[in-house]
Amino acid sequence: MRTLKILLASLFIALLTTTGCKKKDDTPPPIRYTVTFDSQGADVEAVPTSMTVTFPATTLDEFPTPPEKTNYDFGGWYTEVDGGGSYFSDFTEVTEDITVYAKWIQVVFSVSYDINGGTIGSVPVDNNSYDYNELATVLGGLGGLAGPVIRDGIRQRFLGWYTDPDGTTYPYNEGDLLPITEDITLYAIYTTDNDVLRKVGPAGGWVFYDAGSTESWGRYLEAANPDGETTNPAWPWENTSSRARNLNWSHRTGTVSPWLRLTSYGSANLPNPIVDFSQSIRFDIYSDRDLKVGLGLRETDPTNAIGADGGTSGTIEFVGAPSTIGSCPLALRTIATSNWVTLMFNLTNEAVSAFTGNGVLESTTAKGVLEHLAFVPAAGLGAYKVYLDNIAVVPPSTLAFGL
Repeated sequence: MRTLKILLASLFIALLTTTGCKKKDDTPPPIRYTVTFDSQGADVEAVPTSMTVTFPATTLDEFPTPPEKTNYDFGGWYTEVDGGGSYFSDFTEVTEDITVYAKWIQVVFSVSYDINGGTIGSVPVDNNSYDYNELATVLGGLGGLAGPVIRDGIRQRFLGWYTDPDGTTYPYNEGDLLPITEDITLYAIYTTDNDVLRKVGPAGGWVFYDAGSTESWGRYLEAANPDGETTNPAWPWENTSSRARNLNWSHRTGTVSPWLRLTSYGSANLPNPIVDFSQSIRFDIYSDRDLKVGLGLRETDPTNAIGADGGTSGTIEFVGAPSTIGSCPLALRTIATSNWVTLMFNLTNEAVSAFTGNGVLESTTAKGVLEHLAFVPAAGLGAYKVYLDNIAVVPPSTLAFGL
């Protein structure tokens, strides 16, 4: 029994010795900080959305895949929203748990203009920046755009702006609104046929007459571009209207019996307007040089209302011109330089001479067409600038008196 007690005591002491010899683990837990990435409304968030910096490292060695957001560029991570605070990069020390925020930079778009084969004039420059779905106002051409030369200095006419260089898309004109969804180039598009009529002449106007061969006065006649409508105060004073028609032309040196025919034939707006031969035609006119003015009336016998399209089938008589030299009407009315003047042509009492007719103004319906205004230079050859406004058909002025 005594021996058993001694053995048990020895075993107990051995256990105590073994237990007391076990070494204590004093290693601290690893230090970790979490960086949370807030993608701030991205369509595709950053992956992963958080990362850990473990001591002894103090910075991130890699970053999540960048987030994505439609019509915005990703601008990096910041310690505050909207790019506030400081920029967070792989050099930024992480000393605590932190949330960083995506900065978004809205994409802006531009509109540019391409002359696209034009030979004169210049394209506008739009220095604006546009947000997605913003509307841009289409600008006009500068200096009179025109395309390739057809012949004799006559060029193809500018038609408008297109979003493709071949002109197969929707046309845009000056002042139109263009929705912006990307960077856009607008291309100038021109006519392509070889007919010189309604094309741009050497003086910058539209060619409206081709004699077929060179005459003593030349071969072609041109008038101001029908788009030459101007707004007050772009024209001379003493006219309070909001709009007037501006015309510019030039008679070449050496031209014999020059005149200009401003025709309504085939015009885009109100072509061949019907007038009443028993009434008067009145309009306001300004010229920067002395100018003689007459009318050309076409005898089409129309039956529709005044101002409607009366057709192009009849002959033409000069009105307000008792005779001609060649095809040039000897107009009676003279406009003095640099003054607005109201002209009145009483069609029942005016002098008449033949242009393509017989020198007699006649119609089975008492109506015809105002085919043209005839302008004869009274101050010599060279350039003329004219403004027209308030063209109207009115009852003839009468004076009643008794004895």
